Amino acid sequence: MKKILSSTKFLTIFGLLVFAAGFLQSLILKDFIWLQRAGSLIVGIGLIFLSRTSIINIDLHSPILSADTQKNLFGKEHYLQINESIPDFVKVDIESRKATGIYGPIITLIGTIIWGYADLLNIFVGYT
Repeated sequence: MKKILSSTKFLTIFGLLVFAAGFLQSLILKDFIWLQRAGSLIVGIGLIFLSRTSIINIDLHSPILSADTQKNLFGKEHYLQINESIPDFVKVDIESRKATGIYGPIITLIGTIIWGYADLLNIFVGYT
């Protein structure tokens, strides 16, 4: 379960599927309240992204500059410069930064907008 909840690829695809299901259900039932409900689930997915460090139980690392390269030891640039493979702990840190700093806020914002305003599509489409 931890692996699924920490997978940015899985959560992104799941969020898109939730959106598609809500949108299709809204079209079939001619009521965009179903898309609005899907928006609430998308907000939940965004919160899972934001909680990634707690889920995997690994905090984000503070930057530490290497004396050799003047690059962050927790960034891939350092390892690329010294021609070494990027360690797994660096990959995990980079993925956690993307999840908490990019994907989580964007998906939460999109879900909030859908949750708050999707029912107004009924007016524009003429379902009410």
